[in-house]
Amino acid sequence: MDVEHAKVRFRALMVEVRYFSENADAELAQTMHRELEREIGVLIPKFRANGHLLKNAMAKNDDTVIESRPAG
Repeated sequence: MDVEHAKVRFRALMVEVRYFSENADAELAQTMHRELEREIGVLIPKFRANGHLLKNAMAKNDDTVIESRPAG
């Protein structure tokens, strides 16, 4: 898959989703919310699987890195 093409296409789709969201009635909003949750459910495992790569990228691009610590 061409990553740059996918990014551009995804952004275009998100603009379209935003338009529908702004003009949605309650029923459409509920349907859109459910569908977006389903798609996020597909992305989360991929995001978590590559979390170490994301953390390294954030550390290289960000001057301040905050490490979370367990409460207690």
